[in-house]
Amino acid sequence: MTERNSRDIFDREISKSGGNLYNTSAQLSCQMNGSRLSASIANITDFKGKKIIDVGCGDGVFTSEFLKFSPNSILGIDNSELSIDVAKKNIGTNSKIKFAVEDIYDLKKTGKFFDIAIVRGVLHHLDDISAGIANISSIAREVVVLEPNAYNLMVRVVLKISKWHIQRGEKVISPSFLISQFKKSQFSMSDYKFCNLVPLFCPDYIAHTLKFFEPVVEKFPIFNKLLCGSYIAKFERNSD
Repeated sequence: MTERNSRDIFDREISKSGGNLYNTSAQLSCQMNGSRLSASIANITDFKGKKIIDVGCGDGVFTSEFLKFSPNSILGIDNSELSIDVAKKNIGTNSKIKFAVEDIYDLKKTGKFFDIAIVRGVLHHLDDISAGIANISSIAREVVVLEPNAYNLMVRVVLKISKWHIQRGEKVISPSFLISQFKKSQFSMSDYKFCNLVPLFCPDYIAHTLKFFEPVVEKFPIFNKLLCGSYIAKFERNSD
């Protein structure tokens, strides 16, 4: 599955449903999953008064959630014109948030530098992850990455057998690989966490049950590493 193929599938999905399926779906699991991941990102960094870039923003729904954490400004970017058009329509007019079509491999041309770059479930879709990380690192002081948990065996199995995930090129990236790639750009990992127990599109009764146990699982090291669906890593530029 190439990066272009994944984008085409997401575009068809957005064209049909008016947004990314996990945002337009009424299923409880999608709502729980999305809100927990957004909250976990906000808990690992400080948005207040910062200039934020959301790399691979899709329909902009998750991007707009960060407004409640009082950033100075947010720029959501995506390589899909359709996604950006939908994001602009969904969010409406707000002076603090803007959306633009940009190429992740050519971010320097934005001519801007950001306090924080959010990269939520994007890197594993790239044809050249190393180049993507290098470009993101060049325009931000801090990078927060969210990816499927590579240590969770069930996550690996689902990504291998689920048609929905296979079609969208979903896969896992090991934290050690990310650390090595960010190191090349003079970044070091300063914090990380495992989060979220509720998978997308599961029945409501399962979502309720897993949500009940989620705080306990996230709290304990061995359990969170093996059972949580996602991990978040914060990388900061090394001091000169």
